[in-house]
Amino acid sequence: MSNNVNNIVIGHVESAIFGDNSGVVNQGRSQPVAGSSQQCQHALIGPTDLIQLLQPILDTSHTRNRETSPPNSACFPGTRRNVIRKIVAWADSTLLWNTHVLWLYGYVGCGKSAIALAIALKYERRQRLVGSFFFFRNTGDRGRMTRFATTLACQLAAAIPEAATFIENAVKAEPGLLSSNLVAQLRRLLYEPFRLAAKRGRLLKTSFLKGPFLIVIDGLDECEDRQEVQTFIDDMLEFFKKNPLVPLRFLITSRVEQHIQRHLENAQVRLENLPLPIVGIAELLGIEAFEVVRVLVNLQAIIHIPDTDDLPVTMCHESLRDFLTTGTRSGVYFVSPLYHLKLSFDYFSLNLELPRDTSRRPSGLPRFCMQRCRDHSNEFLNAGSEQDFFAELNQLSYLPHRLFSYHLFSLTRVFFWIFGTDSHQRPQQVLQPLNECIESLALALECDSAPDKWLRTQMSEFGRFVGGPDPKEDVYCLEVDQEHAAKLQRNVERIETAIIAKCPDGLSESPTGNIDHFAGRHWFLDIWTPIEAYRFFEWINGHVQALGVKLAEPGVTYHFELCITRGDELRNRRITISRSM
Repeated sequence: MSNNVNNIVIGHVESAIFGDNSGVVNQGRSQPVAGSSQQCQHALIGPTDLIQLLQPILDTSHTRNRETSPPNSACFPGTRRNVIRKIVAWADSTLLWNTHVLWLYGYVGCGKSAIALAIALKYERRQRLVGSFFFFRNTGDRGRMTRFATTLACQLAAAIPEAATFIENAVKAEPGLLSSNLVAQLRRLLYEPFRLAAKRGRLLKTSFLKGPFLIVIDGLDECEDRQEVQTFIDDMLEFFKKNPLVPLRFLITSRVEQHIQRHLENAQVRLENLPLPIVGIAELLGIEAFEVVRVLVNLQAIIHIPDTDDLPVTMCHESLRDFLTTGTRSGVYFVSPLYHLKLSFDYFSLNLELPRDTSRRPSGLPRFCMQRCRDHSNEFLNAGSEQDFFAELNQLSYLPHRLFSYHLFSLTRVFFWIFGTDSHQRPQQVLQPLNECIESLALALECDSAPDKWLRTQMSEFGRFVGGPDPKEDVYCLEVDQEHAAKLQRNVERIETAIIAKCPDGLSESPTGNIDHFAGRHWFLDIWTPIEAYRFFEWINGHVQALGVKLAEPGVTYHFELCITRGDELRNRRITISRSM
């Protein structure tokens, strides 16, 4: 293509974008369709050949050859109507309070990619699709963020020719932009060009009359650049926060991965969970599909069993759950919301009993268990009180064959109840739950002959409970009297004794702090190990004992403030404790 030409027709870019969007890039054709009303459209992008300049990935959009560029999945005609209807209603809404991002999540085999494809095709036909990117692991750049922004920018230029000039101007203004970081590329090549183009007459009229434009991102969990994925999500949400009226929507699909979930579980994002099909349930449980059907046929009065194994299993009546959890309606069939804690413990125990060798366990089951463990735990906290929590938790201890699981569950559940990011669910008084947490760690150590295998395991591996945005600073109030101080000291000593006796190397690392402050190795507490949690408990105890000399006097209560502050580096927390006057 000559650099002397100002009006450039972007002809054939295989799999980069969709021919019917604007006629600028025509999938699978060397020229625009003869006789088409779009045959003579031109992208006025100046002398620069954007395709050669941006170097987009050519086999990552919804128009790729799915047989050679997986995933090769599509919805059967007439299926997935409910979830597609929900996504379309969201994407078409022009209400100011509508979210700009929808996260469609689910487990392996539940049809996320097929739905993403169906939505992309639908909005291509409506001429409101900006672009699509289908990640796939171990396929070079399709599994990385390296060319993510430039690929979407090229698709944007093809779908919305008005944006091409702004993209070219950005590249000219910043010669190093194409080798710059992800945030700079997304802002200068995608977000800003779209925002500026959207102010033009044609786009303004389209978004006003028909609805916002859409970008489809499928399989975000398949991207190997985890840190870049988090950066992409955070920057995208920041852009929409600053530009709430921009007529652009993102549909993102992925499995439930911690690095994605932590950032997308946000008030700015709408969440949609996909129910599992029969084959998905079978894969999670490591059994054959017919074995799942054999059980489900006995529940046909309340569960709809699909005609084929790859369609979702659903309830016949959506109100069944409300019926069962409302005592005045269900009577003897009433399921107390407090039972959620028992279900959370069951999923926790199942995950704990799975073989650690990944080759010997169903691939999706650990993640499924952790997610359900968290969901039921949070449901319980939303429904019950602090008194309910301890009463129900103590009921679980009457299962002697699962005593170790109980103590480890109690440790992680109480720890994240106190220090998790769901601040509205925290206990009002911290020290009693903290002592329960420390005692649970001591009991878990005492009833396990070889605790070394889990002492150094991230607590999120047992069941992740943290949710919501992580604040810059948290302050906790501790009311310490003689009884609580003595119990704290006693339990810390029990933990130390058990670790020295059963895994002498467990305390080989020195504490990461001093009497003035405790510096956690990681900002996110859910990736602390029980050893790191013990060091934290040890430090609190040392500080309480050092400051509370007069605690030996009965009836005297001291008030302490525990302040957890994020340091300059995202990975670190700085924790301080002081006595309130």
